[in-house]
Amino acid sequence: MAYFRDPCYLFESDEHFHIWVRGGYDSWRESSWAQMTSTPEVDSGVQVPVATMDRFVLMRLAEMLVEKTATVTLNAMATELFSRLGNAGENCLRQNRDLLRRALEDLEDRCLPPPQGDD
Repeated sequence: MAYFRDPCYLFESDEHFHIWVRGGYDSWRESSWAQMTSTPEVDSGVQVPVATMDRFVLMRLAEMLVEKTATVTLNAMATELFSRLGNAGENCLRQNRDLLRRALEDLEDRCLPPPQGDD
């Protein structure tokens, strides 16, 4: 299933989540785990196990709730994506946008930043 089909193309297949970026070289070749046989001049991507991506999504949502940016992001997505037909996820977000917005606003009010230590 494809999530976004723009220059940043995200999709899921079997047990992997794929991220491909047009012209997407982001200095990954300099990382200690990269294979030096790759050419950064072309589009590049990565596949991540779906279970890992699912955990990331929940942790990122929690961070956005603490940062009070989840509702802002939903509103931005609605402006960009919800005016056209999309996949099942987009349709769910479109159909439940008001309910989701209220739930996110409530959670943003409840989520507090972690306590700061005395340094």
